[in-house]
Amino acid sequence: DMRVGVHSGSVLCGLVGTRRFKFDVWSHDVTLANEMESSGQPGRVHVSDSTYKLVQHLYKVEPG
Repeated sequence: DMRVGVHSGSVLCGLVGTRRFKFDVWSHDVTLANEMESSGQPGRVHVSDSTYKLVQHLYKVEPG
């Protein structure tokens, strides 16, 4: 019963650390996708309005 949140936008990403490097991604858009995932229904993929505009002709989408 996985939950998925998908949002299309801008990100900043890169390596963090001096001894142990870690790849990370930041932005308001990443936070929004994270919040969509954590508050979504299990077994569903939740897409934001900006993502919907990009995929509306490719996938069948139900209102949430």
